[in-house]
Amino acid sequence: MEVQLEEALDLVGHSRHNVLILIVSSTVHLAAVLDLLGFCVLVPAASCDLKLDLMEIGYLSALPWGYYADTQGRRKAIIVSTIVGSALAIVTSFSSSFEMMLILKLIGCSFSTASITLTITYLGECTGSRHRNKYIFIMNSFNLASDFTCYALAYGILRLEFNIAIPWLSTTYRPWRLLALVMALMLALRSLMTIDHVALRVKPTFWSSVVAQTIPIFKPPLVLKTLQLFFLMSVCLSTNNVFFMWFPTMVNSFYSSMSDTQSGFCEKIISNLTNEISEDVICDDTVANNTIYSGMAFSVFFTLVNFLTSRLAKWRKIVLLSTLTISGISAVLVDIIHQPVVSMMLFIFIQLSGILTGNVASYFVDLYPTSYRGLGTSLGLMCARMTCLAGVNIVGGTIVSHCSMTFFGWAVFVLCGIAVAWFLPSDKKRIELINGV
Repeated sequence: MEVQLEEALDLVGHSRHNVLILIVSSTVHLAAVLDLLGFCVLVPAASCDLKLDLMEIGYLSALPWGYYADTQGRRKAIIVSTIVGSALAIVTSFSSSFEMMLILKLIGCSFSTASITLTITYLGECTGSRHRNKYIFIMNSFNLASDFTCYALAYGILRLEFNIAIPWLSTTYRPWRLLALVMALMLALRSLMTIDHVALRVKPTFWSSVVAQTIPIFKPPLVLKTLQLFFLMSVCLSTNNVFFMWFPTMVNSFYSSMSDTQSGFCEKIISNLTNEISEDVICDDTVANNTIYSGMAFSVFFTLVNFLTSRLAKWRKIVLLSTLTISGISAVLVDIIHQPVVSMMLFIFIQLSGILTGNVASYFVDLYPTSYRGLGTSLGLMCARMTCLAGVNIVGGTIVSHCSMTFFGWAVFVLCGIAVAWFLPSDKKRIELINGV
């Protein structure tokens, strides 16, 4: 049955319909990722109102986990996940306490994450083998572009000055709440696109039981593939997201110590890290602007790299191994080299693994039977989100006292990913299969 499906996709060929699916899936994907990543910028601006400390910032800014069991078909799952996710995101913008924001964000992002996994799977299943990897790489570019969108919105909104009292909520409406609302509305608009768009109409009742789909991927012959892909997804996603979450804090500290050319990266960020989490400094507009400019440049760079990488989609294993190697080496060297610009570039290169999310996701489509792809990808990302949550708080708890060891330890984690990726199917066999050799 799987061979027949692949043959059917290749026989049908490539058309505007596939491009349309790419556009719709990618915009939904961007809006969902924005809902997840937005708190990286939003939380520092909310720290004064909600009286957040370093650990609480870690919990809120980490990418939460979650997946939605598609028992009624891809289209309904995407619609439900985006509508519920956006509704909860809107309510979150009115949070009056850390506890309220945490609960709403955890539940809401569980639905948002479902949109991410489902769009990846849907695009992969509707695209022929010749174009599949390239399209998934392009979708991942939208993932990275969400960073730029987030910082661009923050630049326009957080610069505003207003303070509107809301007595019945015992709180005030400030720019960071408007930013949260705008990002939520973007997800809501994307949900309307999925409701009306013909490209997302698929057969219902794709899965009859979540349990029936979960057990087989943890049994032979799929269990080794499952563990391999889950670990790689965790390495790639967490390495990017954990350090991206701390990007504003570390960059602000680094800029404050730029004049000190004799100290390493760790000394620069530690010298001001304690001050960065105080209420007065976190809410300072000048610091926020530096962070926004850096974040926008960071996003543009990674998006361009991902577009260039999409041209090498046929050699995805080589791209995977090479990128992880660069990330691991950068983690080793970031505190050894004392030249400020070089050490900052190495810190950015650590997060280069973020371009590999689509790469690893494409293996789920290739290595799993059709009936297991959606849940397999979903569970893989859920595992990665849990790793992100743990990683954010580990880094937050060790970066001050054991900064160098934190980077060295993460380098070992990435190098383990290289070892696991080595055993993925070779690119040569896939290219021969696509070309009919």
